[in-house]
Amino acid sequence: MTPCSDPLDDPAVWHSLIMDYVRLPMNYGSDIGGVRPLARAAGIDPHRAIARVLAYYHHDASRGLQ
Repeated sequence: MTPCSDPLDDPAVWHSLIMDYVRLPMNYGSDIGGVRPLARAAGIDPHRAIARVLAYYHHDASRGLQ
C-alpha cells in the first residue's frame, strides 16, 4: 500500500479532522474557521481543508460520522 500524497485523502486523518472540528467547544465547531487551526496543527493546508470540509457538509456526507 502506498502512502497518500494528500493527507486529506487518508481516511484516518480526514476522520480525525472532522471529529476534532465538531468537538470544538462553545459552538466553534459550527464555525468553519475552526478548521484552520486544526488543519495547521495536523500539517495540512488550511485553505484546502476548509474547502474540503465545506464540500463535505454541503453534500450531506457527515451523517456517516455522527
